[in-house]
Amino acid sequence: MSTRLAVGLPNGKVCYLNSATMKTVAKYLRWETFKRGHYQRPGFELRSHDTVVDIGANIGMFALWAEPQIPQGRLICIEPNPPALECLSLNIRQNDLRNVTIVAAAAGDNDGTMELVCHPGWEALAHSAKVEAPWFFTKSLAGRLARWLLQRGLRHAHGTAATAPITVRQMQLGRIMDDHNVATINFLKIDCEGSEYEILRSLAPAHWARIERLAIEYHDFGRARRHGELMQMLRNNGFEVEAVRTFLERLCALVGTPMGMIWAKRTARTA
Repeated sequence: MSTRLAVGLPNGKVCYLNSATMKTVAKYLRWETFKRGHYQRPGFELRSHDTVVDIGANIGMFALWAEPQIPQGRLICIEPNPPALECLSLNIRQNDLRNVTIVAAAAGDNDGTMELVCHPGWEALAHSAKVEAPWFFTKSLAGRLARWLLQRGLRHAHGTAATAPITVRQMQLGRIMDDHNVATINFLKIDCEGSEYEILRSLAPAHWARIERLAIEYHDFGRARRHGELMQMLRNNGFEVEAVRTFLERLCALVGTPMGMIWAKRTARTA
């Protein structure tokens, strides 16, 4: 496979791409996941037998980081965007990741379909059409120009304009857990550009009780999405919760893209 469509990773794995236009996003995700340590935090370390669920698996960067750490565990990757799914499958196959299951669907608030807004070359920005996405994500002139300038500045191939929304399968997280016989999610990673609200609002108490730890990238896009709601929901379901924003995420908020991380783990039960 052409090295032009491959991004080497610090753990010896390789992120393979099915389009040169993905290189900007792939290199950002490599920096975020491996160098910045986006999913590394004391008390949230992956263990060899963990069952990990990845909502918003995208091109597979988190999978390439997480799977080698859980040799006796399971990784369930949930992703609806067809180009990202193709890349995810390629990375699992080419890197010989053996304990991974792909769910080709969006996680959401019902079992049905979702209208997904996609951006060729910017697969990490795909989002539900219901989400009031900020300007950088949209088909607006400003959004398209900013993405074009970033790719041009990095000397990467340029993506085309955003396509019309596509219809993809949607499943509730509880349904995915039941269908795949997941008794406990030891680590739940959610990064789905605003749909985290619908996913967690619709989760039944019986399924909440089967989750141990969560790392959620929240996106406060529009008036109906404020991460304080997510934090209260988590506390109500027995979790210790902390919201964290890095300097970069604070800068993003200043330009209209409010986001950050929520870390939650189940409160120790007393006898």
